[in-house]
Amino acid sequence: GLPARPEDVLALPQQRLDHAGSRLASGLTRNVALHERGLVRVTGRLSRALLDRAMERRRDRLEAVSARLRTGLDANVKAHEHRLMRALARLSPEPLHRRLDQRAARLESVGTRLDAFPRRIERDEARLAALARALAGLNPKTPKPGFARVESEDGTMIPAAAALQDGQAVRIVFADGSRGARIDGGDAPVPSPKPPAFPPRAKAPPAGQGDLF
Repeated sequence: GLPARPEDVLALPQQRLDHAGSRLASGLTRNVALHERGLVRVTGRLSRALLDRAMERRRDRLEAVSARLRTGLDANVKAHEHRLMRALARLSPEPLHRRLDQRAARLESVGTRLDAFPRRIERDEARLAALARALAGLNPKTPKPGFARVESEDGTMIPAAAALQDGQAVRIVFADGSRGARIDGGDAPVPSPKPPAFPPRAKAPPAGQGDLF
């Protein structure tokens, strides 16, 4: 059944609470003692000499890394300087000057040919005029001075005497005009060769050859 007094109801929980409180105090005390001992051990390991050695090792590693970094930076700078010098060598004004001189020489040569072009045109015009005159002289419709062309009444050229007939009406075309004529059937007299104005001189005998007479 239920306890007769209210105090009896709270007595058992009160006892448990007191027991837990006493155990908690002792546990906290032991925990603090354990942490104190651990702290003492850690403090012993963290002596000044140990810290100095750790700092020295870290410093050595940092210096080694710094040295490697400095070496790498120096090599990188030298490589970029070398590339820059090669680029500057390619950008030198001397090749540009040489190219400009070559272009100027080519322009001067072209200018010289252009200056000679009018004279060449004049020579070509003179040659064309001479060829035109020669072609006009070769035209059978326009005989050269001293020559004539014989045509029939219908304008057909008669190339040979065998094609002519006695009494045939023909037209004789000269360089300055034409005249009508009729074939009489007789042969034209053959002109005799003219004697030379002076007799030919006898050749002198070769040197060293005597006269037979």
